[in-house]
Amino acid sequence: MEIIQAIILGIIQGITEWIPVSSQSVVAFVSNRFFSTDATSFAVWLHIGTMLAGAVYFRNELYECIKFPKMAYFISLSIIFTGVSVFLAPNLEFMARWITISISILLIIIGIWRIKNEIPDKKINEWDGIPVGLAQGISVLPLVSRLGITFTSLMLLKYKVAKALELSFIAGIFASAGAVAMEVLSTGITFSYNYLIGAAFSFIFGLIGIIILFKIVKKVPEWAVIISFGILALVPLFL
Repeated sequence: MEIIQAIILGIIQGITEWIPVSSQSVVAFVSNRFFSTDATSFAVWLHIGTMLAGAVYFRNELYECIKFPKMAYFISLSIIFTGVSVFLAPNLEFMARWITISISILLIIIGIWRIKNEIPDKKINEWDGIPVGLAQGISVLPLVSRLGITFTSLMLLKYKVAKALELSFIAGIFASAGAVAMEVLSTGITFSYNYLIGAAFSFIFGLIGIIILFKIVKKVPEWAVIISFGILALVPLFL
């Protein structure tokens, strides 16, 4: 892999990880369309980059997992049920396109509903880790965005947008760590300096991307964020 390809894909991964467009689908599309190469072996490094970016940004929240049992239970349940869902998800592959369309429709409907309906802040319910984990596991299907499906489940559970994004991303850090570990154990990991550079760009732009996202979320009405996410969720269908 050429260094310019590693840098471009790292930047794309860093940006798209935090929006519901299925970063894996976007990276694969760009790699195949513009570089005529398969980025599968490189994907591990890209996910390491954004996983570390998320861990740095949410370092205080991750520390809370130790101090506050509810957060720890939420994460633990999400991990367990992500594992369960991952093994069951292949049976739903024929529905992947419709799952993505359903995510989009649900988010747009919820966004429209929230234009006139303000919801109160909701404290973390540890049992919500179960539906989040089940949703997260389904994102192994092609076209299905991990953020899109977990964010939708948290919207249905009536969380505020900022809290839903926080919980989705933190659950995603652990999911990415598990996915990377499974990939390394099953097929090993390919090392090259270009891969390392790509991971570095994934980390840098991932950190920049998540900072910008939360700045936008603080300034934009919740309904606008939700509807925008609903529209963006359709992007993988056109790649």
